[in-house]
Amino acid sequence: MKRLLSAFFVVACAGIPVLAQEHQEVHECDEYAAHPGDPNRWATGVADEDIIPGPAVKFCREAVETYTDTARFQFQLGRALWANFRLEEGVEVFLNLEENFEYGPVYAYLADAYMYGIAGIEPDEELAITLYQIAAESGFLPAQEVLDALDGAAQGVDSQAVAEGTRQPELPTTTSQPVARVEPEPSAPTPANQVETESAAIERNFDPKSYSQPHIIRALYTGDFSNMRTVGVGKISYAKVDPTLAYISHFSKSFAPTVNFLDQSCVHLHNPAIEKGIANRALSGAMGGDLNLGLNSGQVPTAGFEAIGSMLQDLAQGGIGNVVEMELEADRLAKSAERDSASIITQYGCSDPIVKRIYANVEAYAFGTEPTLSEQEKEKQATREAAEALQRQLEVERKAQEREVARQRSLRTSAKDSCVEKFGKANFCTCLVDTLDEYSISEPDWKTLGGDFGTVLKIGKLFDGFPKKLSECRMKS
Repeated sequence: MKRLLSAFFVVACAGIPVLAQEHQEVHECDEYAAHPGDPNRWATGVADEDIIPGPAVKFCREAVETYTDTARFQFQLGRALWANFRLEEGVEVFLNLEENFEYGPVYAYLADAYMYGIAGIEPDEELAITLYQIAAESGFLPAQEVLDALDGAAQGVDSQAVAEGTRQPELPTTTSQPVARVEPEPSAPTPANQVETESAAIERNFDPKSYSQPHIIRALYTGDFSNMRTVGVGKISYAKVDPTLAYISHFSKSFAPTVNFLDQSCVHLHNPAIEKGIANRALSGAMGGDLNLGLNSGQVPTAGFEAIGSMLQDLAQGGIGNVVEMELEADRLAKSAERDSASIITQYGCSDPIVKRIYANVEAYAFGTEPTLSEQEKEKQATREAAEALQRQLEVERKAQEREVARQRSLRTSAKDSCVEKFGKANFCTCLVDTLDEYSISEPDWKTLGGDFGTVLKIGKLFDGFPKKLSECRMKS
């Protein structure tokens, strides 16, 4: 991925935000995973190689969940995950921390990720140096040590030996854990005569649109419940029950009989507790949330009274016909669910992986557990997650660029203010600062001018034509 950071000198962010509501006591997460170089730490700190991953991850995850506004806990959780070699999960924590809090030390760990391509991130040395600089200016000294080491390596490595492959440059990290450069193994060629399996062909040709409730069947087939809903169904309940649950309940009944004339192997899939799970979920929906809370707070009788009131209202407005229509609608939904499940069992059989996955997702939906994803859905989610991760990485770069632009502007403003203070001529100083900018003077020179603009002649004499430019600026003033 191409990044436009080649013109950066140093990207340091003065004044990293200080969080409100930060936890103001020492937590077990501090004791097990604070960084010795973190200026925000609340404990002595533990070197990366000395972190005990088990308790560190446990205590820091608890701290993050309890104290959501305390950035140091999120940073320490990321360190604990890296110590446990859960690199991708750690990078995810670091990216979220940077996005939400801009916590100074985290930029050093993100810099390591970009420098060495950790957790699948595309290596980008320029961006890594930029992030080290942000961390260093936040007061995280290990990042400055890395920058010093990189500068020394650039000056001291035998470039010819490196180019000939006889020597590899030693690159530092802010963590003390080893980072290996791993060459990708060549993938084995796919046999030219490889034939698509029968199961793969069936997966490819499965068509949810051939069933009465295609959205539900597609969700059960793929494991993506985000669009799980009924279509063409009117009112079927006075208790605010989700029609999808009614469909799922009747769909599962085809698997239940002890002697199943469609496929006797279906009884091995059937979970007798599924009806209870569906009932609990339906009642939780009627309570508007937690079932136990509804039972303890007296919401169940209230929901019952609301159902009776809704029925009486329908009777008053449309007579018994409205109630009968609702019952017919519920019966139609039940019959379509049983017909869909019978069709699937007849076509594929209960020993087929498709049917096993569909029923596993019936259970998952009934009990509110994680679904089983199809291979296509896994690929879609992986693509989506990769796109989101890329977007976060681009956001890191964008923020870094914005900080650099603002910081460079601040250096020039400081130099101009110093000039005005010394010479008292705003137009002259503006012209002179613009001239120095055209010469691309170094960052240390800008800082020197910001402290004492009287050194401008000493700096300017290094550039051809500066005396003439100086005279032109005097004429403009």
